Amino acid sequence: MTQLDGVEVLDIYDPDNVGADLAFGPASRVSIVGFPFGLTGGGGFAVWVSGFVASEPELGYEGQPLFLVDARTRTGQSGSPVLIYEGSGSGTLAGGGLGFFPGPVTRFLGIYGGRIDGRTDLGYVWMPSTLSAVIAQT
Repeated sequence: MTQLDGVEVLDIYDPDNVGADLAFGPASRVSIVGFPFGLTGGGGFAVWVSGFVASEPELGYEGQPLFLVDARTRTGQSGSPVLIYEGSGSGTLAGGGLGFFPGPVTRFLGIYGGRIDGRTDLGYVWMPSTLSAVIAQT
């Protein structure tokens, strides 16, 4: 049973955010924003861990709507958002064009679910479509 008492679900989609259109695929750099071992990055803010997309997101993984990342994650990071973050400049857009932006942009890719095995740094990311389906069922 899912317990959602006191939980507020927010729609973070912003159609004016060019980051929502940033392209990603194998070898794209991603950030996993969480609290490894319960640690903070200072001031109560999360720690940003970098990694790379390690599988074909469009194909899923083992029949599931998720993809793999290669990142040095630790206990406490499951449930963390996975993002593409661009500080400023330009980036390739999903349609193949080039986007220019004066400040930071992000694209939400999903939620980190943990490592596939304790012997590897490969972990899985649940895609946003899955999250929407889970929330709709509650």
